[in-house]
Amino acid sequence: MNACSLNRAEMLVAATRELSAAADALNFSDPVACVYNPLDYAREPHEAYLRRYGNGKKRVVFLGMNPGPFGMAQTGVPFGEIGAVRDWLG
Repeated sequence: MNACSLNRAEMLVAATRELSAAADALNFSDPVACVYNPLDYAREPHEAYLRRYGNGKKRVVFLGMNPGPFGMAQTGVPFGEIGAVRDWLG
């Protein structure tokens, strides 16, 4: 499938998969002992978020995330309000 045949949400999914693979290839030296990649372990909810809200014309797209224990690390959505993700976005 080429980029011309993808809708916006699928283009975002493809971009995050590419970014995740690039992040997985990074190597760090001491004192870094552990590296989290929420685009890998939270892939399923993140892609569901992109597919649900990523289509159509947008004025803004969030590029970045809160990878801490109260952000994308838990929800796969690139902001840290778990209650809003769970209760408002569904």
